[in-house]
Amino acid sequence: MPPRAPLQRRVSAGAAMAVIAAALFGIGLRWTTQPVFIMGYEPHGAELVAQYSPAGSCDALVRRRASETDRAVILDMAALKPIPGVPRTSIAYICSTTFQLKEPLGDRELRLADGRTVEQAWAATGR
Repeated sequence: MPPRAPLQRRVSAGAAMAVIAAALFGIGLRWTTQPVFIMGYEPHGAELVAQYSPAGSCDALVRRRASETDRAVILDMAALKPIPGVPRTSIAYICSTTFQLKEPLGDRELRLADGRTVEQAWAATGR
């Protein structure tokens, strides 16, 4: 088999580095994010407005998605964790975001990405 041309080697090495960088970014994002606490929600037809409290400010939300089944709507929301050692206020921000659902929430359960219902998450905090 003839040796690879220098350009082909550089392209292969560049592609490998891109894959490694993407994997490291994904791992780093996982370590620097945490789920937000859903404070409340209001269904408006096929829209669902969720109020949430992140560990930091409202603009720290980095993942926001909703998936639907016949029996439930699953919210997956995460925000950046605060930087350790950096002073911050003790204010709990209450933010809101709107999800466009395929169908109204109706009698479907509202669940979190970890499988718990919103009510179960609230009960775990004494709410």
